Amino acid sequence: MPAQRITKGDTVKVISGDHKGTTAKVLAVLTRKNAVLLEGIGQKHRHIKPNMLNPRGGSKDIHIPMPLSKVTLEKKETKK
Repeated sequence: MPAQRITKGDTVKVISGDHKGTTAKVLAVLTRKNAVLLEGIGQKHRHIKPNMLNPRGGSKDIHIPMPLSKVTLEKKETKK
């Protein structure tokens, strides 16, 4: 497996899919899944069934990972 060149905090550009052409900051890199979590891209709502801790149920926002093959490095953040 090649070394990961995209790290947390980098700015990447989406090269394919619904969000093609948009730039975003990397929140996390999931190396086992070969995916990244991007800020503002891939947010979905997940519905929660009522349970003992949350009797009313409801919904919460989650991040959907985007495959590394769909993003390219735009700008590398320098560590200071």
